[in-house]
Amino acid sequence: MSIGIRFDARMESRADAVTAVIARRVRTLREHARLSGADLADRMIDLGVAWNRTTVAKLETGRRSNVTVSELLALGLALDVPPILLIADPRAGEEVPVAAGTSSDAWSALLWLAGRQRIADSDLNNYPSSSLLIQLGADVVDALAELERWEQHVSWPSAEAQERAKARDDERHRDALEKLQVAVLGLTQKSVVADGAVPTIPGVDFTVASKRAAELGVSVLWDLDGDVGQPEERSS
Repeated sequence: MSIGIRFDARMESRADAVTAVIARRVRTLREHARLSGADLADRMIDLGVAWNRTTVAKLETGRRSNVTVSELLALGLALDVPPILLIADPRAGEEVPVAAGTSSDAWSALLWLAGRQRIADSDLNNYPSSSLLIQLGADVVDALAELERWEQHVSWPSAEAQERAKARDDERHRDALEKLQVAVLGLTQKSVVADGAVPTIPGVDFTVASKRAAELGVSVLWDLDGDVGQPEERSS
């Protein structure tokens, strides 16, 4: 089932239309951050993209016909926004061109770009596993972040209150560990794994999770390097 998709025969060039959307978002975000065109260009240069004030002006005034993928990613870093929001931002109140003669409402386009829902029917079946991979990765990051959160007070009113807070922390952390277990196991499933390689998440540290799991008596499916595997692989 197609969601939020419309066809517009008046749209002549996908590249030009997408670039126009990006240009409007760049200008809005740049002005909101109180950056001049030269400031943004300097940030792009720092990121290895050879822009200058004229480049920014040409983009924002519609005199630049396209934005490369490398430039889009650098703009996301320079403006501190997810790059997909430069293409589809529901706050902008405009439709997003996704193919020649085809546009979508911004929410549907954003969720499609984020791997949360299809934007149109397809005779292929790649989207479900791709979407699941993204969700599992997000679940790992979210669960690990939850394990870093603790109830804190400047001073506890009583020892009993402190114990109740500890119990709540333990309960939340058990839930987070369960979510992490499901995500880690999911990353080993055939529906997600490509060519037999279990995807790893660089920069993710499982040390805190392993420590909390030991404290709470929860078995884990990963080692301290963050490598994942089936339960029987970690039980030896």
